[in-house]
Amino acid sequence: MRVTDVFENWSVRNKIATAFVVILVLVGGLGYAAVGQLAAVTRTVDSLTGDSLVAINDLSEMRQALLRYRLAVARYIIAKNLSPEFDASVDRALAKYHEWDAHYAPTVQSPEEQVLYGTMQRAMQDYLDVATPAVAFYHAGRLNEAWDFYQANGGIAKWCIR
Repeated sequence: MRVTDVFENWSVRNKIATAFVVILVLVGGLGYAAVGQLAAVTRTVDSLTGDSLVAINDLSEMRQALLRYRLAVARYIIAKNLSPEFDASVDRALAKYHEWDAHYAPTVQSPEEQVLYGTMQRAMQDYLDVATPAVAFYHAGRLNEAWDFYQANGGIAKWCIR
């Protein structure tokens, strides 16, 4: 007995009902698979928005604070004019940098990220160490030497040159 023989003896109503049930089962299976895929997409979106985007924003804010620090140092040193606003401007920029750094640190989780974060922290310290003599010359009133030192170092640390 063949399968087609079974269907030949059915009424049109039974054939339509069977076709409807088959289509319903297929749609249900597709729906189940789609829900599973949507759950995976939801997990991915949650991971990105919950961790990665926050970290990207924090890094962007740290970059902006570093640029403000560099601008403050360059602006006051190039002016060759002692200003009481120098320290306030530099301190504000560094405080902002450290604020965002503290906000970013808890998002560093994987070992690879920890290595990169450690490299970034060392690079920032290297930059501050390179800028320190120029700032010291500025505070000592040796404005030409501050400018010459700043210019000789390009206002950047060795890790910025690739």
